[in-house]
Amino acid sequence: MDLSRLFFAWYRTHEILGLFLFLLIEEAGVPLLLPGDALIIAAGALPGRTLESSIAVLLTAMIASACGSSFLYLVMSRGGVALLRRYGRYLHLNQDRVRFVEERIHEHGALVIIIGRLIPGFRTPTTIVAGLTRVHYRTFVPATSVAAVIWAAFYFAIGRFFESRWRAIVRMIVPYERIIPVVLVLLGVIAFVVATKAYRRRRKG
Repeated sequence: MDLSRLFFAWYRTHEILGLFLFLLIEEAGVPLLLPGDALIIAAGALPGRTLESSIAVLLTAMIASACGSSFLYLVMSRGGVALLRRYGRYLHLNQDRVRFVEERIHEHGALVIIIGRLIPGFRTPTTIVAGLTRVHYRTFVPATSVAAVIWAAFYFAIGRFFESRWRAIVRMIVPYERIIPVVLVLLGVIAFVVATKAYRRRRKG
């Protein structure tokens, strides 16, 4: 059994647990090679989805996002200034950007958090700024949860939309039993390329 099929077999059996752990770690601020977007797309691309399993994926994404981002929020709210000075350059954050986002949060509250966490590349920085500026936790968590549902539903829908079309194309290239691993690999590669280009654009900016 090759690695792709082994991974698929494990993830198919432990999908909710794997999704929760992956998103929890990512939302806590730990950089991972595969972005959570790709995992949500892959979840949507799995055939035979039921309404119940689809809702479970969205709820898992929401809970994992709320828990992971809450951890990062609490860390930044207690020792954020020192951490920002030390690691802020890796996230392309400086005092001017923090001050700008802080002003927007004070003006528009939860709406800024929701929008910020929907923009690719800004989910983690939005959490960091919310912690640094000590946005009320009762404002942060609902806003993060709403954004997580919208974010997960969007990428899940992408997976559902392309699943039937990609399966027909891949079936002409590989045997049927290898379709899903190939789709997962393709989705992962596309997400990685998009994330890399976005990262390079931010560095140049």
